[in-house]
Amino acid sequence: MSDTEPQWQLSEIRNEHETMLIRKKLSVLEDRAISGSDYVIYLTFGCAPPANAVSYYTKADADTLADIDASDIPSLEKKTGAELVGAVSATRVRDFIFYSKDPDRFLECAAYL
Repeated sequence: MSDTEPQWQLSEIRNEHETMLIRKKLSVLEDRAISGSDYVIYLTFGCAPPANAVSYYTKADADTLADIDASDIPSLEKKTGAELVGAVSATRVRDFIFYSKDPDRFLECAAYL
C-alpha cells in the first residue's frame, strides 16, 4: 500500500424516516488487487437509544465511535491485514466494512475490541 493518506467520499441518503451517511474509501482499488479469495466483513456497532432519543448518537456514543475509528480500526487492520473500505452510519448503528483475506483471523482479533 502507498504511504499517502487515503481519499474518502462521503454521501448522504435520506428518506422521510431517517438519514444514512456512507463513507467510501476511493483509493482501495488502486492499492489492493481484489480477488476471489477476499471476503467482505461487516463489523456492526449498535447504540441503545435513551428515552426520547431524537439524535443519531448521544455524545457518549459519538465519542466511543470516534475512539473506535481512531484507534481500534487501525489496530484491527494492522493485526489482521484487513482493510477498511467503507462505513455506513444510520440512526443508532454504524457498520464498518472491510476486505479481508483471512476472516477467521479478523473475527478472532475483533472479538477483543
